[in-house]
Amino acid sequence: MGGIGKTSLAKHVFQLHSSKFYKSSFIEGVDRRCNEQFTGLIDLQKQLHGDISKKIPLAIHDVSIYTTKIEKALTREKVFIVLDDIGSLDQLDALLRNKGLHPGSKIIITTKDASLTKRRREVLLNGLDEHASLELLCIHAFTSHTPKDGYEEVSEKLVKYCEGHPLALEVLGKLLHKRDVAYWEECLKGLKKEPHSDRDLTETILNACDMETRYRITNLFDKCLLSTDGNIKYLMMHSLIQDMGRNLVRQEYLTKPWKRSRLWCHEESFRVLKQEKDTENILGLELKPRLREIFKRGNSMIEQARAEEKKSSSKSNKEGVRRSDQTTATAPSEEGPLT
Repeated sequence: MGGIGKTSLAKHVFQLHSSKFYKSSFIEGVDRRCNEQFTGLIDLQKQLHGDISKKIPLAIHDVSIYTTKIEKALTREKVFIVLDDIGSLDQLDALLRNKGLHPGSKIIITTKDASLTKRRREVLLNGLDEHASLELLCIHAFTSHTPKDGYEEVSEKLVKYCEGHPLALEVLGKLLHKRDVAYWEECLKGLKKEPHSDRDLTETILNACDMETRYRITNLFDKCLLSTDGNIKYLMMHSLIQDMGRNLVRQEYLTKPWKRSRLWCHEESFRVLKQEKDTENILGLELKPRLREIFKRGNSMIEQARAEEKKSSSKSNKEGVRRSDQTTATAPSEEGPLT
């Protein structure tokens, strides 16, 4: 599940041990980067190959060729590689085919899909224990490692509710920072009103932020609902919150995507545009560059065909009028001379 700490743990292990290897590479957010850009997978292969090889620039634009290059590089030297958030078997095979490594090499893969790790040694993260959970909550709520006087009981209740989920503890800790005990109690009551689930927890947090009226992007950063990458080039939202929002939009019209306010599935967006459905409800949609070009070409061909059909139809009508005039003028000769 998202937010449990897979990436953080992988980063910590990488920082501890990467210096022990001849070459090392940490590829973060594989699935997100593949889905965001048409050349996402190639870019990841380029990064990985550059990290573990002699860093000779390669003018390659073919995934299979890059895969072969990476395979060869993996057999030459002792390497340490972390592939974070693998989303599919295609991504895994493109970056790391199972054809042997140099002795002593280590590979760490993080993923939300357990089926992708069946061929390898698997470690499941089950969240933090109560002591570590309380400490994490207190760091964000009180900027200390223990609860303030008077907050001990409600802190323990909140820790039990979160069941060791680091993201939930961090976000709630920031949300409750500098609030009195009564506010904590009311927040806990609100959380317990609905059946416990990641969606309910995230929805409660977003409602508490009251984003539509008082809070803006700065507050979302303060509550850890939004963040940026190290270079502050990307604005990122945690997958738990993203999944909750997408599920809410999906519930608008389960079987009629063209009536929803947003579309993020590239193939779904393409089908809606291709079928020319009524899209007045759609505020935004996502379309891969490749599908965008196909759609543009398809529209261009359709418009060209319609123009040719219209031209042909117009020409046919004119010829029909001409033939009709000719028939009217020669009719007497076909019937014989008039008397």
